[in-house]
Amino acid sequence: MTGDGIMALFGAPIAVEDAPQKAIRTAYAIHKEMVKFSERMKPKQGEALPIKMRIGIHTGPVVVGTLGNDLRLEFKAVGDTVNLDEAEGWINKAIEADRNNGTLLNLGRTYALYAELYERKGDRNKAMTALNKAIEVFKDCGSDGFLKRAEESLASIG
Repeated sequence: MTGDGIMALFGAPIAVEDAPQKAIRTAYAIHKEMVKFSERMKPKQGEALPIKMRIGIHTGPVVVGTLGNDLRLEFKAVGDTVNLDEAEGWINKAIEADRNNGTLLNLGRTYALYAELYERKGDRNKAMTALNKAIEVFKDCGSDGFLKRAEESLASIG
């Protein structure tokens, strides 16, 4: 468990060649079961929102091992792959929350964070796309300070 999420490792502690495919098949199976569960819950929920979940798959090298003592021992994965995946998950949550709540400034800031994440991953095209979205949002809400910083970041990438 990772806060309000679950992290599954495929290919650890024993490496397997088809770990990404296993992760994709598992995510698809979980999604199908969540849809079925949500349908079964409809009569009990009444006017409540449907039950949904987000699944992210990230691949890359990690360091795995046990952490703790005799009273509590955990199997952990650490490294940039785990950190980038967690950051991307939080950014996606923030974007969805901003869309639902209509908070434009936070949405623009989130796109700017997304751009930074993509730039660290080395994906200039996605970084530039996210910055352009941030600039569009900042213009809409009249946030000149954030707009200037986003435009400067875009100029440094492009």
